[in-house]
Amino acid sequence: MSLLKVAFPSTVEGLTGELVPHFGHTPAFTILEYDEESKEVSNVEVLQNAPHQQGGCMQPVMFLKNAGVNSVVLGGIGQRPLMGFLQVGVEPYAGIQGTVKENFEAFVAEKLQKMAKASCNH
Repeated sequence: MSLLKVAFPSTVEGLTGELVPHFGHTPAFTILEYDEESKEVSNVEVLQNAPHQQGGCMQPVMFLKNAGVNSVVLGGIGQRPLMGFLQVGVEPYAGIQGTVKENFEAFVAEKLQKMAKASCNH
């Protein structure tokens, strides 16, 4: 059994919440733990994000890394936190407009692209 944790910057509703288009201003992170082989979700957790502060982009990156997250599906992100994810070994993926559930389904179906460059320029 190979468990993975995938985080989604989201509104606070969990699976029905929307993927937030700006990583640094997300109110929460929905984290899904699932078995890579069976594709079964074993846990859904919604964690509140700390308030966004100028220059504090690494705080949510380390928060997710310390929560055991392996991958993050993003609506949009600046260069500094994107590089932070790459440096700490969390795989960033470009999400689609829609709910966490829709993005998770696209992630599991391998329809999302890995992110190599920022989509926000703040």
